[in-house]
Amino acid sequence: MAWHHRIVFWRARNPDAPRKPLPRWLLAGAALVAALLLWFGVGGLLLHDSRGDIALRPGTAQLPAGGSATVAMAARLLQSQTEDRAFTPDDPWFFPSALLRATPRFQKSVVAVVAAWVTVASTASSDPDLAAAAQSLAVVPDQWWLQLRWPPFGRPSAHHYADAQAALERLNARLSASPPAPRRAADLASATATLAALVEAEAARGDALIRGGGGSISAQLAGARGTAFAAAMLLRGLRDDNALLIRGSGRAARWNLALDALDEAAALDPLFPGRADLVQSGYQLLQAARALREAAA
Repeated sequence: MAWHHRIVFWRARNPDAPRKPLPRWLLAGAALVAALLLWFGVGGLLLHDSRGDIALRPGTAQLPAGGSATVAMAARLLQSQTEDRAFTPDDPWFFPSALLRATPRFQKSVVAVVAAWVTVASTASSDPDLAAAAQSLAVVPDQWWLQLRWPPFGRPSAHHYADAQAALERLNARLSASPPAPRRAADLASATATLAALVEAEAARGDALIRGGGGSISAQLAGARGTAFAAAMLLRGLRDDNALLIRGSGRAARWNLALDALDEAAALDPLFPGRADLVQSGYQLLQAARALREAAA
């Protein structure tokens, strides 16, 4: 007779026999597993958000009359990742977001696009607020309070990005109180080419994954969404700031094509991502980059 049958038989003959309690170590282990599932599972799901809202617009405080729409949009993008939601890339290993891959990748991409544009704009200008914003955005996105370098203590990345947001808002406040500066076609072409290069680099990362490179498809798609979303929003700001230049260049259709392609790439969020989604994302990104190159020519 099998051992479990013997136990059932013995229990049937001795119904009043006391049951042996489960070992404490087993109860403690089960409680720990349940706590970890709640912390990393449920907590991680609550923090998961790798989508961009193309209806995002800066408020009147960020875009006062006479201010730059691009500067305001850059500040609003930073705010959307550091204030409107938790910034997960600088979370340590014991935070609920530690197992997330798509959300940190999305947020890193958004910040990287803003940082690239601010850096290009600051090199073409001697404005101190632009320089301060570029310096704050140069901080790596995964820096926490404790660091594995000297000094061992520092401010998290999100705090530095909040400083960049504040610097951009100060810049726009000054611009609104000053006479409008003339728009230069060279600055517009430089900004557009910068966005095109970022979009092309994102498409290349997806292509490498399609060809057998290592990595997560869902994380790569999230990164592509973040790049496309931030580039599209900054492109809208540039279009508003340089409407006369764009209309005079005769390339307004290329701008519209780039925006449409970026919006489609930013909206690609399949439930079960696969290589076909990477192909579709890459196609939209390359179409947008080609249109941006032509618009900047």
